[in-house]
This record gives sequence, structure tokens and C-alpha cells, in this order.
Amino acid sequence: MSDRSFIITAPYVSVKKECDEKSETLTQFLYGEKVKVHGSGSGYLYVTSEYDDYLGFIRDTTVQVVPNAYAPNYRVKAPGAFVFPEPDIKKAPIMRLPFGASFQSDGAEEDGKFIRLKNGGYLYHTFTQPFNEPYYSDPLYAADMFVGVPYLWGGRTFDGLDCSALIQLCHMAVKVATPRDSGPQEEFLTIDVTDEHRRPGDIVFWKGHVGIMRTPFEIIHANAHHMKVTRETLSDVCNRSETPITSVKRLAH
Repeated sequence: MSDRSFIITAPYVSVKKECDEKSETLTQFLYGEKVKVHGSGSGYLYVTSEYDDYLGFIRDTTVQVVPNAYAPNYRVKAPGAFVFPEPDIKKAPIMRLPFGASFQSDGAEEDGKFIRLKNGGYLYHTFTQPFNEPYYSDPLYAADMFVGVPYLWGGRTFDGLDCSALIQLCHMAVKVATPRDSGPQEEFLTIDVTDEHRRPGDIVFWKGHVGIMRTPFEIIHANAHHMKVTRETLSDVCNRSETPITSVKRLAH
């Protein structure tokens, strides 16, 4: 099994720490992500995401075999996008794909209004972006979209996400593949920023927490205090935190 390539076929799938639905959710893999399978049993696959090297257990019904040369050519750039069985918005959707989901398309239909998925279904084209192009010029466009989204440990979609998923998805929007968790993110970002030179888009780290600066004084972060993604002053976050800021980093792109 390990010599074959697989992609996620559910809109998103929870990645479990153990072979058990009640086990902790570590992260979520999105539709179209390619995974390597290392083993299977009890209805689960032990896999690694080729996007961010995350390792865990997923249900074996959420993947399909694809050629090793499989390469998606579009991503979803909207908070969510319905897949219709025909190029007609009045038809009942097949599913709803999340921001960041990837897919192969074999062309447009209906005067360019719809993108046709290679394995069936249609997406409204303004919700998509060519895979090799950034969605936005600035990660803050994505961060602002996520404000108000519920906080969910291990979550990685508009249905719910955690602090480090917010940063990863904001960087995905500008075509930068950032690690999934805050510790590796802090190591990955190598440009250190001093207090007096903070600017919008800088990433602020605490032990076990991370957020993105919206202004030199305001931060956007997914947090368990409000149980959602919020905008608030950095000073308020620091006053509430039990640990100090460990670093402020800048994305080079």
C-alpha cells in the first residue's frame, strides 16, 4: 500500500492521535491533499500529509488511490465553495469544499462561470484560484476573513480552527507552505523583529500560542479565551497571558 499515492476525498478529515474516533484530533487534512500511507487496520490508515508532513490516523473511507503524478491545478480561495453535480446553482450540492482545498480541473463550463472537477462536479469559478498562484498579496486578507470563526483544537477550516492553523492558512494564501504547529512555525520563520519595528503581518509567538499582527498594536488570533478568532490589542493578550512573548517573526515572501 505504501508504494501508492492517495488523496483526501472528504471535504476535510480529522487526523487522530490514535486509531480511535474518540482520540485527540491533531489536525485536519483538506480535500485533494496528497498523503502517504504507512499502515492500516481497524478501519484506519496511518498516514503522512505531503503538504506539511503531519502524521496521524484517518478513516480509510476518506481517501482514494491516484497516480503518482497526480498534481492539483486549482485551490478554493473562498471560506467555502459548493460542488454542484451540474453547472447550475439550483441543483443540490454534492459537498462543500473548505478554503485551501485543492483539485484537478479539466476546464470551464457555462461561459466560464464554473470550473469542472476532473473527477466530477462543478465549482463556481470566482471561488477558485490556479494552484500555483497566490490567492492574495498579503496574508492579512485571509486573517480578516477568519475573524469570528469558532476556535477548535486541531481544526483547520472555517468550521473551526486553532491558533497555528490560522497562521498556516494565512501563509497558504500567499503561497508559502508553513509548518502546522506553532513551535515548528517559530523555527521556520527566521527573520526576528524588534518591538519598535513591528508591522502588519508579523507573527507573534508565546509558548503554545501564536497570532498575526493586524496593525503594530492589534493582533488577530484563534484563542480559547474567546473560543473564536478575534481582533484585539496585543497589550490585552499579553496582560491575559500566563507566559511572555517568546519571539516576533516576519515572513519573507
